[in-house]
Amino acid sequence: MSANSAVSMLPNPPGPMALPIIGNLHQLRDPTAPHIAISKVARRYGDVVRFRLGSVPMVVLSHPEVIREACAKDELSERWLSDTLSTLSPASGLIFAEPNDDWRELSKFTQAEMFGNSEVAMLGREHFIPTIDQTLDRLAEAGAPEPMRQVLFASAFNLTFRSLFGWHQTESDEFNELKDELLARVAWFESAVSAPAPADVFPQLRFLRRGMIRESAAQRDRRDQLIGWFIESVARRRAADPQSASCWVDVMLDREEEGKLRREVTRALCMDMLGAVPSGVGAAVSWVMLLVGNRPAVQTRIHEELDRAVGRNERPTEDHRADLPYTLACVAESLRHRTVAPTGIPHIAHADTEVAGFRIDAGTRVVMNSWAIHHDPRFWDAPDEFIPDRFLPQPDGAPSSALTNPGYIPFGVGNRRCTGDRFAVSAIWLHTVRILHRFRLDIPDGGPLSEDEVWGLSTAPKPYKLLLSPRE
Repeated sequence: MSANSAVSMLPNPPGPMALPIIGNLHQLRDPTAPHIAISKVARRYGDVVRFRLGSVPMVVLSHPEVIREACAKDELSERWLSDTLSTLSPASGLIFAEPNDDWRELSKFTQAEMFGNSEVAMLGREHFIPTIDQTLDRLAEAGAPEPMRQVLFASAFNLTFRSLFGWHQTESDEFNELKDELLARVAWFESAVSAPAPADVFPQLRFLRRGMIRESAAQRDRRDQLIGWFIESVARRRAADPQSASCWVDVMLDREEEGKLRREVTRALCMDMLGAVPSGVGAAVSWVMLLVGNRPAVQTRIHEELDRAVGRNERPTEDHRADLPYTLACVAESLRHRTVAPTGIPHIAHADTEVAGFRIDAGTRVVMNSWAIHHDPRFWDAPDEFIPDRFLPQPDGAPSSALTNPGYIPFGVGNRRCTGDRFAVSAIWLHTVRILHRFRLDIPDGGPLSEDEVWGLSTAPKPYKLLLSPRE
């Protein structure tokens, strides 16, 4: 019996009965938190569950080992992209490209030369801390409560921008104007790909998206022009001052000169970072601030730890991580409790295949449900509660078992795991400790604030404001 014949004999995954035309959309109708709606239905059927979204088949995987099995299969290696996302996103970078030999070499390059421990530490010294401190100065001057997601998205964009293109005191007005325009284009990207589209579940309605696709193409073309301009600005700076401060584009231009990287790939990697980091880091730090701000006892414990380990006259850095175990535990628990990428980017089966003994038909969208795993009592005690202590080191000093828990996957698993996880954790950590070292978080009306989730490119809290009072 051939492999294809063997797969065809396997059962379909279990799942709820689908209605004509709409499929299971009526069971997944919460537009603000579809990952929670999917998880509630999936719990009744197991770790591999079949749905139908309109006319589109979908399978949801809700166990880390099942996800690892799926990610190892060539038939499931491709991302599924909506019409808008496929128009906006380059296929030559890391996030959306097909994982072929060129992609694997590019992944090795970024991990070794862009996201290694020493490279991230350099970025922290050169770019992260100055950018974050500029954000803190703005918050200190504001006085009134600030819309935290908006402030932190902009801060994460500036941090990513500086890491990519560097920064100098002598930047021109044109440079700063184009940077502001690029921020606006990146924000448009986030809102556009987060918006639900009927054509994604009813492909016959694609004609309704023509105007959006034209606008997406125009946004993409201008965005790529801007990124190209900033890449050239780095090249001009290199020519004028070969000893200028290093940034990611410097590293990529070195590889271009060696014939190991094409300009198209350099531009795509820049867009990967600008598209993913501001959204993900901004959402993650927003969650930490909200969860801590809603829990005065947790905040007091963090402040006491900061005062004891860092003091008031010094500022916390990466070097203080080991000295701040409770603060680090709060960050780790926040990444679990409110998963920023709860279902990641769906994959699509380009051929019939098997996962966990079930048949996955070609054309099926496959969703890796991290949110369900992070809230699964098989892996976590009291999974719906915010309990930072679960991530504290063990009494003998060994790392918490929660960090090695197979159910802890805030950055995904397998060959599509987030390549820039070290960068993201460093950015989240430095935002968290430098904000909480400098400020006390107060809820303007006494609170508590809502901790409901809002679906998007990165799942964030509902918009909220905090009053940040200087601790001095």
